[in-house]
Amino acid sequence: MLATERTGSTPRVALPVVRVAGGSSLTVAWLGVGPMFAGVHWLGRALMCTGENCEACAVQSPRLMAYLPVAFLPDGGAARTALWEITDAAWQQAAGLARMEGITLELGSLLMGERKRERSPLRVTPLGTVAKRQLPMATRWGLTSAVATLFRLPAPTANEETAAWAARAKPAAVRLLADALNAV
Repeated sequence: MLATERTGSTPRVALPVVRVAGGSSLTVAWLGVGPMFAGVHWLGRALMCTGENCEACAVQSPRLMAYLPVAFLPDGGAARTALWEITDAAWQQAAGLARMEGITLELGSLLMGERKRERSPLRVTPLGTVAKRQLPMATRWGLTSAVATLFRLPAPTANEETAAWAARAKPAAVRLLADALNAV
C-alpha cells in the first residue's frame, strides 16, 4: 500500500522521489500503474507546465517527464515504495526494448536505470519480473496523488480521473509558476 497522509479532509499520497544520479544505476520493480507524464519547468524547483499559454514556456521549454510508482526490494526486507522520475525518452526506450525482446511491461517488471556520467542520458532497460506477491499495491489515484504532492498541487478527490484532476489543479499550477517567475 502506498503511504498516505491527510491534509484537511483529503488524503494524499506522499512518496520519496528517486532519480538516477550520474555514474550510477538503480533497479526497481514497477508497480504496474502509469506512467503519468508531465511537462516540467525548473525554476529553482520543479514546477508542472500548465500547457497552452504557460508563462514559463516563454522563459524555458518544459522537459517531458514520466512518473512511475516503483518498489525497491532490499535483501530480506519489505518492499519500499517510491516515485521514480525518468525522462519520457527513457520510458519510450524501455518500452521499445521490451517489445523487441517480447517482454510485457506490467506489475512486477524489473527495470534498471543507468546513467554513465553526470550529463549522460538516462537509459532504462527491462530485466524481467519479480513475484507480484512481494510488491505493494498501487492505484492510478495513488500515482496522481503522489505527483500532486510532489508539485504542491491540490490532491485528487476520491475516484477523480487524472484528466479531471489536471484541469482542477491547473489554476494552482499557474499561481505557482507565476510566483516562481516573479522570484527569478
